[in-house]
Amino acid sequence: MFSENATKSLIPSLEKITYRQIDKMIQLEDCSDENKFISLNNYSCVQCPANFKKYSKFPFACYQKLDTPTNFTNAKLNCEQMKAFLIRPKSDIERSLLNELFGNSSEIWVDSQIKSLNETFRWNDGTKVGGFTGHEPNNKNGNGALHENSIVLKNGLFSDVPESFIRAVVCQFN
Repeated sequence: MFSENATKSLIPSLEKITYRQIDKMIQLEDCSDENKFISLNNYSCVQCPANFKKYSKFPFACYQKLDTPTNFTNAKLNCEQMKAFLIRPKSDIERSLLNELFGNSSEIWVDSQIKSLNETFRWNDGTKVGGFTGHEPNNKNGNGALHENSIVLKNGLFSDVPESFIRAVVCQFN
């Protein structure tokens, strides 16, 4: 999906992951409407939900920024109520795009959370989250206990923060 700079965007891992080639042709002209995105689940153009928008730089999902910042738990619930989820930007390209579209120096909740100290942040598919700022994750002010258990995106990179912080919410649908 991302041929340019692919090796720069991938996270090194000792985990064995099997990929399979998919031979499907998608009629891209059907997806030219800003309210339709290219679904990699069913290899077709799909309508974005109401109030969600596709962006031409990343046509594989629709996004909606919510008006009211909130804590992690409420942010996740708000997205799930719309049959969407908090953003999951796994590549440099996605992080840069989301920062460009919604960043404006604000921190945006990301869909990854840990439950215990020294646990690794992972995506919903089990892959390790990469793209943290140089000193993150650091569990700042944890003093031996889990304090920063959630992730935000700021300036195209991730940082760990407490789930109780009030931050911006962007929901993703794909």
